[in-house]
Amino acid sequence: MALSLLPFEEEGNFLARWWRNAIHPFVSLRSVWVEAYRGDSLLAPLGFAYLWVLVLSPLIFLGGKLGLMAIKTKMGPYVAMSLANSIQIAPGILATFLLRPLIYMFLGGCVAHGLLWLFAKDARGHLRMTLRVFGYGWAWILPIDGLLVACSLYLVFNPLAALDGGAMMPTSATAVRVLGLAQLAVGASTLGFVAWGLASIHRISLWKTILATLIALIVLAYAGLVLSLSTSHAFVSAILHERETRRESENNPKARIQRVIKLVEKIQEDTQKSFKKAGLPAPPRSVDLLTGGDWGAAIDLKQALESGFAPSCQVVYDQALAALKGQVIHFSACLGERNPMYFNPEPAPLLPPGSQARAQQINQTLNADQRTAISQARTTFGDAIRFLESEIGPFDASRKRASRDVLEREQPLASAHPSVVPPPPPPPIDPNTPSVRNCYRLPLADLRRMAANGNPDAMNQLGTRLYFGQNETGKEFIPVTQVEGVKWLLKAYDAGFRDESSCYVLGVASHLGIGVPVDPDTAREWNRRGEAIRDAGRQRNPPLHP
Repeated sequence: MALSLLPFEEEGNFLARWWRNAIHPFVSLRSVWVEAYRGDSLLAPLGFAYLWVLVLSPLIFLGGKLGLMAIKTKMGPYVAMSLANSIQIAPGILATFLLRPLIYMFLGGCVAHGLLWLFAKDARGHLRMTLRVFGYGWAWILPIDGLLVACSLYLVFNPLAALDGGAMMPTSATAVRVLGLAQLAVGASTLGFVAWGLASIHRISLWKTILATLIALIVLAYAGLVLSLSTSHAFVSAILHERETRRESENNPKARIQRVIKLVEKIQEDTQKSFKKAGLPAPPRSVDLLTGGDWGAAIDLKQALESGFAPSCQVVYDQALAALKGQVIHFSACLGERNPMYFNPEPAPLLPPGSQARAQQINQTLNADQRTAISQARTTFGDAIRFLESEIGPFDASRKRASRDVLEREQPLASAHPSVVPPPPPPPIDPNTPSVRNCYRLPLADLRRMAANGNPDAMNQLGTRLYFGQNETGKEFIPVTQVEGVKWLLKAYDAGFRDESSCYVLGVASHLGIGVPVDPDTAREWNRRGEAIRDAGRQRNPPLHP
């Protein structure tokens, strides 16, 4: 019985039609080749294959989701380091899986039939039959291939599972070997199944069909690799192009100052809600955080919003940074902890009015919920400071208003309460002194000089830049040089620099053999060191009065 019609081409019950045309060939070896021999439609095997694609898609996305959840739990705030590589690989895997039925059927079928046309006269003129055999042959193997794709996506999004195992991977080395052997088994099964089908349909020698199918599968493997790499490259290029376009649109002063205002308003609103829920005094208003309580800066704020005048934007930027720094210092005082040391020296912090007295009063009556709310607010404000300094940066301040220098020295928020003594200004930065903030903005040549002179911070920053590269508008172009980057990261660690993300990078390098020999045990050890550094970081800034 020919089964060449699709369900919507026949009359009768829909489920019964799907059974006859899609499911029945899967459960009956004989029926599939009867269909391939007697049928004439190329849509039947494609419909059968894409039915499996539809069924397996939730499982594949579940594999990627589980890997994403696992890596977020494992790496915490450093998850972006891992996802940067995942984003480059995952689109190619998904596109190859979705297009594989078409590629196998038409490209593989045409290559195999061209070879059979040379080997056997009986196969000539029956291209449609060869295409149908390849289509049905791959549709049979598709469920197993879908499971392997789900496992591959899990490892792509959670590469640490290849180091110490994960929720779905019992042991690292065993899981990777089993996945590789399973892929080879799928290829061998496809080879044998399709070769047997071609021999049955065309009535020619089995060795001829095995040879033709083997060559076709080799061509398909290279085609799949090219498709995967091309898709990933196109996807990453689209992301980079969109990012560059957005950066160009946001590079003008007016757009940048609007980002500053939105960020300050957002963190003030979130902090106010959490403080109200915990029974704490409300934080300063958004306008006070943006102007530092300076009415002259309020005029600059209005001018910056209306025209994007760069000197006015710089005034608002400086005042906002100073006010945010003052809030972080105030929150630390409320918790009875030391002031954070990651601030850049300029602009100097502006403390809120009555900071010292209010901090002492809050610290004496602090409960668990209030401590949590203040700690979260301090983290939020600190992240905002780092974002403003790294992503938005200073404006062109060559034309500041005349009274600006006087206002900076007065520090209006702190001077409103003479009892509050502003913190002393930090000492000037020595470029040769180990400091993360020194190295963050240094060009590559200066980093190399400092690293060669034995600066551990410079060694780590140099290794990170070389390992990941740098290709952003407005910044120095640095090509990816992973081997040299790993060398400097190792030197930084040996010199006493401890950084969680660098340990994870060295773990991946030890697992993949980038700059160091392949050693899963060493990779797991680097992973454990990164976790230890992260756990130790949670215990920093101990209370002043135990």
